[in-house]
Amino acid sequence: MNIIRRYITGLRRWLWLLVLGPVVAAGAAYGISSQQTPRYASSTRVIVGQTLKNSNPDYGSLVASERLVATYAQIAQSRTTMQAVEQRLNLSDMASSAIITTRPVQETEFLDIAVEANDPQQAADIANAIADQLILTSPAGPQSAEAKLLDEVNRQIATLNEEITRTDEEIKTLKAEIEQIGADKPAAESLIANLQLKQQSQNQNRQTLSTLYSTALGNRANSISVVEAATVNPTPIAPRPIRSAILAGILGFALVFGLALLIEYFDDSVQTPDEGVDLVNAPLLAAIVKQETKVTKASQRLVSRLDPRSPTAETFRTLRTNLQFSNVDTKARTLIVTSSQPEEGKSTVAANLAWVLAQAGQKVVLIDADLRKPMMHRVFEVSSEYGLTNLLTNNEDPTIRERTVLSVAENLWLIPSGPLPPNPSELLSSKRMEMLIWLLQQEYDWILFDTPPILTVTDPIALIPRVDGVVLVAEAKRTRRDMLAKCRAAVQTVGGRVIGLVFNKLDPRSEGYGVYYTYYYDQHHTSNRGRRFWNRKDDHQPVPSMSEPAPLDLHDPALDRSEAAYEMASHERSK
Repeated sequence: MNIIRRYITGLRRWLWLLVLGPVVAAGAAYGISSQQTPRYASSTRVIVGQTLKNSNPDYGSLVASERLVATYAQIAQSRTTMQAVEQRLNLSDMASSAIITTRPVQETEFLDIAVEANDPQQAADIANAIADQLILTSPAGPQSAEAKLLDEVNRQIATLNEEITRTDEEIKTLKAEIEQIGADKPAAESLIANLQLKQQSQNQNRQTLSTLYSTALGNRANSISVVEAATVNPTPIAPRPIRSAILAGILGFALVFGLALLIEYFDDSVQTPDEGVDLVNAPLLAAIVKQETKVTKASQRLVSRLDPRSPTAETFRTLRTNLQFSNVDTKARTLIVTSSQPEEGKSTVAANLAWVLAQAGQKVVLIDADLRKPMMHRVFEVSSEYGLTNLLTNNEDPTIRERTVLSVAENLWLIPSGPLPPNPSELLSSKRMEMLIWLLQQEYDWILFDTPPILTVTDPIALIPRVDGVVLVAEAKRTRRDMLAKCRAAVQTVGGRVIGLVFNKLDPRSEGYGVYYTYYYDQHHTSNRGRRFWNRKDDHQPVPSMSEPAPLDLHDPALDRSEAAYEMASHERSK
């Protein structure tokens, strides 16, 4: 079902193309078809053989006629026939203006001759002329020797029929005279002899007539006659713009639909928040839309400070709310914010989340645990000369706390990365790191770590067992599904827990997630509309006044007591 839902969601993204493709194809087909010259068609039907005129046709004649039909179909399209038709109709280059099609009707002696031309009268004339030319070409044509012989036979049949009719009258007259005189009278003898001669002659004439009929109607398989002549059809058969547009629209839709399916099949990125939720098996904490303005420097990523009324800042407040309510029972307050690969916006999410939590009155410490490519000092525009690495490695400087834990806003402290160490994984997995987290938990409500991507290095894997949970950041249409699933597996392998998913850089037009964005965007820009530049306050709010840092001192004389308390707390958690 997830696969089906993913394809349905993907096709919804391509809905504009699924509509535009058929419309463009149909419109183009309609326009091209409308500009074409009208075409007209006409056809004639001929029969090969004379079996229909024979009351008792033999099987051999039927088979011969059927085979001759295919032969005459080829002759009808031959160059000789075309030249004869052109001469008869006074046409030039008929092959370029007319399309001739011959089609034998299966299991019959019929041959259909169809012609398409630009003029309806011309189409009918060409079809009839081809039929006439086939008749002339056949052995039984009017100019053939067989035709002349047949004419002679027909004349003899007519003459013999007249003689038989006259002889029948004479026989009838003789019979009447004999009956009147009496057959036993001597005077009737000559009449009877004459009658017998007439009857004998009549029998011979009838036998001759039968022979002539057999000659005239005998083996006539190789003859052609027109069954149905071609007529003028004023209705054009082409072009048909509406039909062409419908077929082109269907074809365009099929091509676009197939292309969309192919793209979705090969695209293995996470397209929607729901898909990401299924992969990490954790709730969706926020779907953050793309920033409207292009980010040219790191400090512009802190949109919650620069433009707190923007839709993007509101989504970070939604993230804060969802995170608070999702941890009512577990009390997860020490979190890692990470992703599967670089440039997915994890540092932006971590910085803005820390900011909105601090704005809600929570004491927050944000730790830049990305000891390879740190970013937080650039976002908050502070120095990274001292930071996390100093806290983990320097045990003798009593002033290290003042230089590493920086107050960047009210209720918000930042621990930069510090100098980049050669062994970041070992530092993050050290005992001193675990104790530092415990000490911070005593002073702050939230501890947020910005770490490198999980699948890039092992640094976050070393830190995951020491925190309450992981917030995964995935970029829309960029993070691959297999990478997100590997992140979840990596977290669970070391005993960690994915608190939720933050779907970043989401298109505000995405279905189901742009409704609130559009509403809030309109509210935001409507509230600014009409404000003049001379009395408008700057939307970039100044950084609130700094508050005193929390009383964390790793070099306090009571550090030994803190370590003892930490060891006692660790012992209690292990029970």
